[in-house]
Amino acid sequence: MMKESDYAVVVCGGGMAGCGAAVQAARCGAEVLLIERLEMLGGLGSAGWVGNFCATEGGLEGQGQVFDDIVQGLRDRGALGEENGWPIRRNDRYQRENWTFDYRYLPLVLQDLALSADVDILYGTDVIGCDCAGPMIENAVVHNRSLTQRVAGDVFI
Repeated sequence: MMKESDYAVVVCGGGMAGCGAAVQAARCGAEVLLIERLEMLGGLGSAGWVGNFCATEGGLEGQGQVFDDIVQGLRDRGALGEENGWPIRRNDRYQRENWTFDYRYLPLVLQDLALSADVDILYGTDVIGCDCAGPMIENAVVHNRSLTQRVAGDVFI
């Protein structure tokens, strides 16, 4: 049985890029669905235990409002920043900084940001295909515990 839903923006993948796209689109007024195959957001930063951000010298802030909000959310939970015991390693050769953080908090921060922006989230969902009209995607075909569904969207990311 196929169920259909319709969104302005459908984001396939809840890693850092997908979460950033979904939150920003929702903040701009779009009705957004974020589809994630795992049971948490954050991609390798969460499920892969990759708890670090790379930045030019001078800090992480200033790379965009959504990322700034992620950084602040981690700081607020004591999961990032030297003031919270998380070291910043500097690479003088490449003039970069490696900011470590507690990866266990990243999915919580991302979920809070997405829900506060009114993003709908489908966890545990695989994108298994799409319906196209010429070069344009009309629907994403997804599968989860609710079986197979079609999700219509104006924009797919």
